[in-house]
Amino acid sequence: MGDAVRMLEEAGANLVGMKYFYGHLLSRDALTRDNLWPYPGLDSVAVAGIVVNGRGARFVDEGLGGVYLANAIAWSDDPLDSWMIFDEAIWKGPGST
Repeated sequence: MGDAVRMLEEAGANLVGMKYFYGHLLSRDALTRDNLWPYPGLDSVAVAGIVVNGRGARFVDEGLGGVYLANAIAWSDDPLDSWMIFDEAIWKGPGST
């Protein structure tokens, strides 16, 4: 939630490098279904497939990994308008983990 960071900042801490975070990709349904948070993570599916915005345009290099993807999505114009595209082989392969 960021409470600790806000408290540190209010106490005078010098925050450095706060643009990025360590996070992983989850199903959009994790926003409303507690059983989908914090697992299953979907980094391996996204890395094997492609990530697009609502216009169907790729906007990130999936090969840079899940944490990179999470940051790119968070910093995109509309994070809730990001989609993973993958086939059955990816779902049954990397997606099975």
